[in-house]
Amino acid sequence: MADRLSKLSGLSAADLKTAAADFKNFGQFVAAVHVSKNLDIPFDKLKAEMTKDGGSMGKAIKTLSPKSNADAEENKANRQAQQDLKQAS
Repeated sequence: MADRLSKLSGLSAADLKTAAADFKNFGQFVAAVHVSKNLDIPFDKLKAEMTKDGGSMGKAIKTLSPKSNADAEENKANRQAQQDLKQAS
């Protein structure tokens, strides 16, 4: 799982733990990695938008990629994250 997330995010395996720390749960972090990759949004910017007060994945997508369909992209990333987590277990 760490190798796949490193490849998707561009983060080293050592940096993944730090990057995941501010998310509500590991699944949300994995979904954020997918949104970042799918929409070519820098992960650090996406994380900042998602983890600020009142932030969410949908709001972050709308802010950072306004032409994207935020609901569809969020659903896609959540499905991808679920697949990753299922394969890892």
